[in-house]
Amino acid sequence: MNRIKELTEQFYEKKYTCLIADPEKIIFTSFDKGVKPLFDFYNTMKNDTNSEKELYLIDKVIGKGAAYLCILSGIKRIRTEVISKPALKILADNGIDVIYETLTEYISNMKKTGICPVESLSYEYDTPESFYPALSKFLNGKRELKGTC
Repeated sequence: MNRIKELTEQFYEKKYTCLIADPEKIIFTSFDKGVKPLFDFYNTMKNDTNSEKELYLIDKVIGKGAAYLCILSGIKRIRTEVISKPALKILADNGIDVIYETLTEYISNMKKTGICPVESLSYEYDTPESFYPALSKFLNGKRELKGTC
């Protein structure tokens, strides 16, 4: 069975919001919403010197901010329900394979009243490395943005 298909089945069966695996095993799962799971994963593995394996991500929504975290984390293949056009472009430019169901102009906030604040924040940055400190401040409550996604 195709590895992405196998991981996707486990993702939905267990009702995860984020699943990351290498070719042999699942290495990270989360039930948290938004970019927090990817942020947490990156923070736990960023100093890992054994991160040579190809990583797969199964997630529900990928915006530009999440795309930046995928690049920083070394993700090589993604399966998602929804992806924004800016995220898809960044991932394609970085050689990351993406399977998606819906392509949108941008990721909406949870109330569907506007753009997701993390997506909005990501538009201010051109590289994953420049975006990460701003995201860290935002997630730690040091930057005020209305709404969540």
